[in-house]
Amino acid sequence: MERSGTPANIPKNVEEAAGIFRVGEDAELAYRLQEQEYVDVQQFNENERRIVAHDIQLAKRVQSQEEDRALKMGYIPAYVKKEIAEKDFKIANQIQDQEVNRFVKLKQNERDGEEVAKELYEEEQKEFARREREMKEKERIAKRDREAAERIQKEEMEQFKAAEELAKMTARDWARQAM
Repeated sequence: MERSGTPANIPKNVEEAAGIFRVGEDAELAYRLQEQEYVDVQQFNENERRIVAHDIQLAKRVQSQEEDRALKMGYIPAYVKKEIAEKDFKIANQIQDQEVNRFVKLKQNERDGEEVAKELYEEEQKEFARREREMKEKERIAKRDREAAERIQKEEMEQFKAAEELAKMTARDWARQAM
């Protein structure tokens, strides 16, 4: 039974209120998980970039040392230097391609996670709407049953009063005949 002045969107019972809060909690959880995943991926990427930058500096230093040593010994011809540079360039490109592919895959996973969260939210909204419809239908049936019971009770009371009145009249008639 609604009180006058009460907004229509206030839950009618605890189960309905709990359903509303579960939908909100699930959406909040999905959002927090996506945020945490974003932060984790960002930190991972920053660490990877630092490691790669350090490795490149180390590789350059080692290569320079090797070249210096080889020059002192007279072993590195120009064509070998060119081959080494080409190999280093290919390796750097492969590493860059791997990092780009990994980043693209992480972004796709993030988008997939958002889609799953959205689908879950929509399913919960549909479930909530279905339960609300069922509850309204049950309330409508209960109201109809209540009204039917009141109508039947009223009819029975009228029949009882009519029978009582008939019995009183019959008793008076019998009493007059006995006199």
